[in-house]
Amino acid sequence: MVWSDEPSRIAQLAELFSQQLDAVGAEIVEAIVESLPLLGNDPAIRAELLMLTMWNVRSFLAAARSDDDPSTIVVPPETKLMARTLVHRGLEPEVAYEGCRIAEHIIWKRWLELSAGTVAPAELASVLRRSHAAISWFSTELLHQAIEAMREEQVQIAGGDLSRRIKMVRLLLDGVQLDDDMVSRSLRYDVRREHTALVIWADSGVRPGVLRSVGLSLARAIGAPVPLMIAAAADVLWMWIATPTADEASGLAGIAVDLVDAPVRVAIGPTSPGVDGFRRSHDRALAVHRMTAIDPDGARVLTHRELEVAALASSDEGSAHDFVLSTLGGLAEDTPLCERLRETLRVYLDMAENAPRASEQLHTHRNTVLQRVARATEILGYPPGERRLAVTLALELRRRLHTFR
Repeated sequence: MVWSDEPSRIAQLAELFSQQLDAVGAEIVEAIVESLPLLGNDPAIRAELLMLTMWNVRSFLAAARSDDDPSTIVVPPETKLMARTLVHRGLEPEVAYEGCRIAEHIIWKRWLELSAGTVAPAELASVLRRSHAAISWFSTELLHQAIEAMREEQVQIAGGDLSRRIKMVRLLLDGVQLDDDMVSRSLRYDVRREHTALVIWADSGVRPGVLRSVGLSLARAIGAPVPLMIAAAADVLWMWIATPTADEASGLAGIAVDLVDAPVRVAIGPTSPGVDGFRRSHDRALAVHRMTAIDPDGARVLTHRELEVAALASSDEGSAHDFVLSTLGGLAEDTPLCERLRETLRVYLDMAENAPRASEQLHTHRNTVLQRVARATEILGYPPGERRLAVTLALELRRRLHTFR
């Protein structure tokens, strides 16, 4: 089966389609997340899903543009990495099936729209028949390889130590009541102690073992035993450090600032006791990760204490988004000017409306700070001091929420 014996209409469509690639990738991911909310709640999986979607569509379009036989298209190896991530999260192959079905539907819908607007009526039927056959073949092959990789990974870890540890951690995080002594023996990690959960990730690819090395270094730096570590995705590690009391972990954030270098980043939850603390600290670390993973230029080490209010307010992102818009109005717009004014106002309020101190933080002149604050106030339509708490929170949420990215 070939695309065409003549200059291919499909190749031309592929070229046009590639110009919409970013929008198509975002649409596919949003549709998958809406159908499978568990994936969207985890920024690590969401990021992998977007990268995988872009890789797969690019592979298909490259073959289409060069008139390759679709049976020779190579499914990107990243498909198997994503499959292993899904298995390690305790998900079944049905998730891969649903994701492929949604992606194929959106690609075919977009392809139809392009075809109707660019292909001559006399050629449309034959072009669509060949297009549909090629898209269906690629989607089927992609699904086959993803499910095969998931099955292989399930077989590899089934009944093994890794499988037991992953299942045990999942049960703890789901709130299942288990015997503390039995869990501690199984995990080789004392769940009866104080726990500090971390999410360690990289903004770009790192060598295997780098994230674990960072985690072990942090645990050793505070004199803690070997931490519990679970690979959440290719570039994301979940970790728990157990200490006899909360005091031993109190300096962890400061130590992490000195130890963690780009591209590695760390989100640190609060130190909490027992199994409930194991779960609570992890939930808080995940909340920090969700808020900060979308900002590659953000701080390398972030704690829940620093972002606690914003994390709490953003637990319902739809409502938080609306709150930002209603509080900031035009100041929430995505323009370089508004971004500069928001940052100046945020620092100004954080410095108790002290212009000299704010100018030091912003490395600009005091008069510049006052001018920007005056302009921001004009856009707001009211003095920020009148609604200080609301404005401060809205400014922080505007920096953090991925709905504004």
